[in-house]
Amino acid sequence: MINVRDFQAGDEAATFPVFFSAIHEVASAHYSPELIEAWAPHDTDPQRWAQRIQGIKPFIAMRGGEMVGYADLQDNGYIDHFFVSARAQRIGVASALMRRILQSAAERGILLLYSDVSLSAQGLYQRFGFVIKEQQTFLFRGLEMSNARMELRLALGAGQI
Repeated sequence: MINVRDFQAGDEAATFPVFFSAIHEVASAHYSPELIEAWAPHDTDPQRWAQRIQGIKPFIAMRGGEMVGYADLQDNGYIDHFFVSARAQRIGVASALMRRILQSAAERGILLLYSDVSLSAQGLYQRFGFVIKEQQTFLFRGLEMSNARMELRLALGAGQI
C-alpha cells in the first residue's frame, strides 16, 4: 500500500536517492548521460539539497516504511519536483502523488496547475488531464535539454479524485 503524507523535518536526505534514481535510471531513457549527470550530479551538496527540499515542502510517498516518491505543489500552482524511485515505477506511486496534488489544489483553491515536465513524465501528466502548452528546449548547465510546459485548469470544487 502506498501512503502519501505531508513533508516532515528529517525527510530531506531520503528524497535525494529517490530523485537520483528517477533521473539516472528512468529519465536516462530520454536524455544523454552528460545531461543526466548535470541534472542529478553524484556530488550534490547535501546541505544545499536539504535547503531546497525544505523550501518546496513536498508530499512524501511511502511504501512499506520506505520513501518511494515525492512531489510538491507551490502556492502559485507550480509543480517543481515530481519524482518516483526507479524501483517503485508502475505500482501506483506517481498516481497517488498526483491525486494528493489535485486534492491539495482543491483545498487551497488553486485553479491552474502547471509544470515543466520531462520527456519521461509527460504520459503521466496527460493521463491526469494536463495538456502540453509549449515544447521547450533550453540550456541547462551548458547542455541542451527538452521538456514541455504542461497545464491543467481545474474547476471550482474539482480535484476530488
